[in-house]
Amino acid sequence: MHYVELVDIGKFEQKEGPIPQIRPDEIRIKVQRVGVCGSDIHAFKGTHPFVHPPMVLGHGMIRRHG
Repeated sequence: MHYVELVDIGKFEQKEGPIPQIRPDEIRIKVQRVGVCGSDIHAFKGTHPFVHPPMVLGHGMIRRHG
């Protein structure tokens, strides 16, 4: 699985890792396009009050990786 991680303020890194296992109450979808929302920009600039690197950002879900 390819993903981009906010590793520090103002710095993203493209990474690769295993595909996460899904639970019985979850589904897996194939992503064809992604976007950047305002919260991602604030996280990149270091001005988001709740998001601190390292983080894998995503709309509706922010998950620490690793």
